[in-house]
Amino acid sequence: MTSTAPPGVPVTRDAAPHPGEWFLILHRGSGRPLTLLDGGFLRLGNGLTAGPASLANKSTPSYIKHKAYEDRYLWLCVEHNGWLGFRSPCGKYIGQSTEPGAGGDRHVLAATATHHLAREYFCPRKYPVDGYILMSPIGEKLFKVEVDDHKGIRRLVLR
Repeated sequence: MTSTAPPGVPVTRDAAPHPGEWFLILHRGSGRPLTLLDGGFLRLGNGLTAGPASLANKSTPSYIKHKAYEDRYLWLCVEHNGWLGFRSPCGKYIGQSTEPGAGGDRHVLAATATHHLAREYFCPRKYPVDGYILMSPIGEKLFKVEVDDHKGIRRLVLR
């Protein structure tokens, strides 16, 4: 995750998610941002449309201005009942959507909820090298947020 900041304040790469702060959520492998599309669909963006091109390069310090990135890339970290969640500027929370599948139900992430309840709960876990892994509960277990290629569309799922 990368924290966004007011004008002139440096961005923190691999920042610990903290309630009340805005973040770009970046895919570790590609550096691509989690992007909100129409209808609440979530995808990895094709690239940032504003700000420093070097954001994905960890060795380069990155500075951005608040709202320098389009709203579809920004997520406000919130807390409810001790669980973290992520809300878009338009008030939609990232959460689980269940799809029936041949191998059982799939838990796909979308941003359609207007509340922060159990299906919108997240637990960031420090990655061994740097950064964080996002996990979300299903029943009594935590599952990792991962990228899945389904019919040529890369989307976020819980596994």
